[in-house]
Amino acid sequence: MKKIILYCLPYAGGSSYIYQQWRGILDDFIEVIPLEYSGRGTRFGDSLIKSAEEHVDDLFCIVKSRLEEPFAFFGHSMGSLLTFELIRTIHQRTGRSPVHGFFSAGYPPNRKPPFPYSSLPDDDFVSKIQLLGGTPIELFQQKDLLKLFLPILRADFQVIDEYVYQPELGVLPCDITIFSGEHDPFTRHICISEWEDFTNGSCSFMEFPEGHFFIRSYEKEIVDTIRRTLESYKAHS
Repeated sequence: MKKIILYCLPYAGGSSYIYQQWRGILDDFIEVIPLEYSGRGTRFGDSLIKSAEEHVDDLFCIVKSRLEEPFAFFGHSMGSLLTFELIRTIHQRTGRSPVHGFFSAGYPPNRKPPFPYSSLPDDDFVSKIQLLGGTPIELFQQKDLLKLFLPILRADFQVIDEYVYQPELGVLPCDITIFSGEHDPFTRHICISEWEDFTNGSCSFMEFPEGHFFIRSYEKEIVDTIRRTLESYKAHS
């Protein structure tokens, strides 16, 4: 095993840009490929997607040509949910599975957010998003920027709100690591340890004393964990 591809899925409202610097801080044997959702970043001209099924079909088309190579996934928040479904879809359609799955700031697939974000009026929706943190306050203060960004956020939270877990599709065929924030308002109402029910492999946990966007404050710790985990697969290949 000379190289492992690490596909990285952004959070709601995010683009592939958030993972670009990982290319410079992870070891050479890990090829970081940040995935871009339709309708933002380098795919801004494409239509927004408002369902998990459509996202998974879209992302599968992007990764399918390299599934013969060793690969892993990392997803934060909405990216965690889509990572779960993308791994299941890959396994169903090709029989292939990642060497490892990393799930960050995501609730177990059979759980729901504390309330449906996407159905809130604009002012309430913006207030709830601000409570999660992670979005520059300047964006909410500039009406033109907010006008561009709000449809993306609403589409992403519609994906989260309307997602329906289908247990008949099976659990994950790989080992997984779960990253969570002790003070995350998005996940603190549920039991993160339930994630271990959604894999046939091992399940490990790391909790940080932060809110939803601990991925920024503890990026080094997360990246180091990914490196050590993937090194163990490389060493035993």
